[in-house]
Amino acid sequence: AMELVVEKLKLLHYERDFLTRRRPAWPPLTRTYFARPAGNGGEQFHYFTSLAAYLLNLAGSSFRAPEQFDDPNAACSNIFAELAQCGFDTPSFAPGKLKHGHGREVVGVLAGLCDLVVASHYARWDGPEYAPEAPLEDAAVSSPAFEDDDEDGMNKTFGTEDGIGDDAATDEESDDDEIGYAGARGPPTPLALRADAKTAEEIEDARAIESAVDATEWKLELER
Repeated sequence: AMELVVEKLKLLHYERDFLTRRRPAWPPLTRTYFARPAGNGGEQFHYFTSLAAYLLNLAGSSFRAPEQFDDPNAACSNIFAELAQCGFDTPSFAPGKLKHGHGREVVGVLAGLCDLVVASHYARWDGPEYAPEAPLEDAAVSSPAFEDDDEDGMNKTFGTEDGIGDDAATDEESDDDEIGYAGARGPPTPLALRADAKTAEEIEDARAIESAVDATEWKLELER
């Protein structure tokens, strides 16, 4: 727990804003400083009360840091009262436990104050928020332009009902022409076999010649 306290204090820039308040400056905290007794118990307790006052003020309190030779019992009771003002539950131990300046109780108070200050100074970030995507069915319904384009494309490719009828009629007419020339309606005639009868006028002339000339007489004329 003391390791986390040190890391959170660094996050709050305590080395710049707290350590240099005193002359001479406070020594940087080690990862076990408040977890075990130090060589000078009075100095350790004074360090604790000064650091607790610093954190309480960062949390919004106007707590005056106890002096080094103030009554330790009064200093501990004042810290307890200020913790209650900040919304902390009443600790399960007596204020006198803090007089030692080290131990689980001291580390617990500092850890709670660090959490309070970090929560108030740093906004929680839960990651980016994205607008919910519309379901695929809804997206298809909400794009009539796309559907119209598809429908037009279908009409262009396969034809509407009218288009299908026109194409079918054209195909039937074309088929009739081909069938007529293919001889499905009887044996081929000279008119049908003329390759140069391409215009209506030529066709009419050919029909007139065909009706005026008798085939038998034409054959006799050729034999002569």
